Parts: sequence; C-alpha cells; structure tokens
Amino acid sequence: MVILIMSKNFILGIGLEFEGAWNDLPNEFFNNHVYRNDGSISDLNENVCDICHKSKRRHIDDQISHTFEPMSRNDEHTYYNFVGEIASKPFLSKTGMLMNCTKWAIKYTPIDFNASCSAHLHFSIRNDLQYYLLNSKKFFKHFYNCLDYWLETRSIDKKSNFYKRVKGVNPQGIHGMNYCKKTFMPYDVKNKDEASSRYNGINFCKNKHNTIEIRIGTPFKDGYIMADYIKFCFDIINGFIARNYKPINIVRKFEI
Repeated sequence: MVILIMSKNFILGIGLEFEGAWNDLPNEFFNNHVYRNDGSISDLNENVCDICHKSKRRHIDDQISHTFEPMSRNDEHTYYNFVGEIASKPFLSKTGMLMNCTKWAIKYTPIDFNASCSAHLHFSIRNDLQYYLLNSKKFFKHFYNCLDYWLETRSIDKKSNFYKRVKGVNPQGIHGMNYCKKTFMPYDVKNKDEASSRYNGINFCKNKHNTIEIRIGTPFKDGYIMADYIKFCFDIINGFIARNYKPINIVRKFEI
C-alpha cells in the first residue's frame, strides 16, 4: 500500500529589508544582520537624499550616529541614531520561520519614515517548478487582487503611502513608484540580466537572490500591521502554489 503525503509549506525562507529611521539598534545587529546608510531614502521634495547626504557621521562607542533634517515636513529638526536600510538574516522553515520573522518585524519596524521608504520581503521557494508558477501574469493579478482585499479588511488609511502604492497612485513623484512599479515583468530563463525588472512591485530575482521579492510595501508605524502584512503575503504565495502545483511534493512508501 502506498500513502501519499504532500508538504503544505512551499516556502523555504523569508528575508526582510526595512528603510527608515531608528534610535536603537543593538551591537549584535551589526554582526548578525545588515545596516546600510546607502542614500536610498529620499526627501519628500528633493531629488537627493537629504536624510543621508546631509547627515553628520560621528563614531560613538564604535557605532555610527546620524544627525539630519526631519523625515516629516515640519519646522523642527528631528534626531535619530540610525537612518537608512536594515536587512534581516534569512528566516528558515526549519527554525520557526514565520513566527521568528514577524517577531523581528515588530521589534525593528522603523520609528519614522517618509514616502520614499519601502519594506521589501524576500521569499525563497522550494523548487524551480513552484517558482515558475509565481513567474506568471496569473499570479501577478492574483497577488494584487488579494492585496486590494487586505487593504479593505485591515482598514488601511487611504491617505497612506502603502495604500497609494498598491492602487498605483504615486505618493512622491519620481521617488515613490519608480522603485516598485505596478508592472508585470517575469523572470526570463534565457536572459540573465535582471536589472530591468528589479524596480517592480514584484521582483523575480531568481538569479541574484533565488527569491521572489515583494517590493510594493512600505513600513507601518504599527509593527503588528507589518507582521500581519508579512503573514498575508506568505499565505498568498503559499496558497497559490498549493492550488496550482500538480506534482506530488513528497511521496513516501509504507509497506503494510
């Protein structure tokens, strides 16, 4: 007798990248995670990053501190210790992946951000056949339809940058949607150059990272909303593969 057992989790790992400002990043963060002051954040009305480029860097206890113009448009200066992008280690399926990932998101959600700041989610898929299922216009449409549903059921503010991005409304001129365009550009096995597709809401970066990157999102001031967004994206991807993947993922034979 043969018993067929199908694995329901098609995601091997998750990685997170948040842009914004923080006052507290522990020392271990610089050893185990990634912090970048790379100028990727833009001021609301400038073409260059006044947050990063006008910052004054000084070393305090072997850490880098930044003083800069406020991220929100007001007359007072705001001071944060760290401004730029942070990236997590990969959270793997064998180590409480989703729980540990959302805990990290809640702990390290930025305390401030502007319209140019993003939250990028990387999902590593179990095999190439499953990856190519996502590499389709069918998944692209399904993902954005589901995201519309999430916006409404979570009562996301229609004035928020996240809402405007998903709806295709550019919240910040050239710096808003240019790095997460609502354009379907699939991974091409024959074309190894993925640079042209990088700045889309869904980035099929198989060659560079072997992941699918969800770039459409922005940070939330409430880390629990970010955690819910991560879980929702996880469910969209995992559920789509489960419904469309025909081969049996795991087959075990038991002699009875």
